[in-house]
Amino acid sequence: MKLRIIATDTKYRIAPFYIAARYDEGKKKYLTGQTWDTDPDKAKKQKENTGLVLDEDSNIPIKHNMVLDDEVEVDRIILGLIALHPEVVAATKSSVIPDKHRFYIENKETEAKVVINKTELKFDAISKIKSMSLQEQNDFARLMGKSVSALSKSQIEAYLYEECEMNPDRIISFFNDSNKKYKVFVNNLIDAGVLRMSDGKYLYNEEIIGLNIDYAIGYVKDRTNEKVVVQWSKMLKGKEVEA
Repeated sequence: MKLRIIATDTKYRIAPFYIAARYDEGKKKYLTGQTWDTDPDKAKKQKENTGLVLDEDSNIPIKHNMVLDDEVEVDRIILGLIALHPEVVAATKSSVIPDKHRFYIENKETEAKVVINKTELKFDAISKIKSMSLQEQNDFARLMGKSVSALSKSQIEAYLYEECEMNPDRIISFFNDSNKKYKVFVNNLIDAGVLRMSDGKYLYNEEIIGLNIDYAIGYVKDRTNEKVVVQWSKMLKGKEVEA
């Protein structure tokens, strides 16, 4: 696979930057990305059969538009040395930190796969939103932390589709949450005034049913609380009738 070294700023496009082996104080040796056998004779043969031997005196020029092929031994060795200088060369364009990295590694194949993966995630997220009724979309938006009381149905739907575009993995994660329906139920109970929150705790009248949402869900799922949960469901339906 061919990789290209790209300068992060025009000022780094003119002269090459020389990368040398780094001295590791802890290991008390120079780091080149290469390892040799501990047996001197075997190590000598390894070096004789290697296209490029890096040592503490090696200086490898890194420059804009430099192409390295990880299927070519010499290039692979240079890439190994570059990997030891993350403060100079960023692994990807998205990981570039301004005023820190002089270059980044452009990997067209990896970037293409990232685009494909994100596109697939978007389609998956959109299909999940489309499968919901308007009420389910409302509940789902609230589940994701969106205040929907002042929003129209179209605005709620638009918010969810924007999330599909920007954070498809977040939509999918919330959708696949095994406790999704219980979280929606508890949220609805809070909105209806059946339950209330105080200092992060969930209360029914003055009884604490959960120290957080997970404990509250545990209470709802507990078969021993089935009668009171059924009562809450009826109270919710009564609120809907009143509305």
